[in-house]
Amino acid sequence: ESERYLQEAFKMCEELYPDQLDLSIAILSTNLGNLYIELSDFDRGVDYLTRSLSIYERLPPHLNHAGALHNLADGYAAQGQFQLAAKYYED
Repeated sequence: ESERYLQEAFKMCEELYPDQLDLSIAILSTNLGNLYIELSDFDRGVDYLTRSLSIYERLPPHLNHAGALHNLADGYAAQGQFQLAAKYYED
């Protein structure tokens, strides 16, 4: 059910905050990524977290950028990809 609410939030952001869409999409992608990691759907989680990270890298510095790096590292670590996880922990 959380997934459905987050997907609905995507649509609402597009309608209500078109001028802040990138940041909103980055935050929602992080949340969806975290949700999928918690559900052990690691590939999907890493995909959303990678999307959020690519958006944060285009935006002015934002606190959530560091969180996205950490969460992506957690996702890779959960998959047993420890060297890749270490790269994101260090960034």
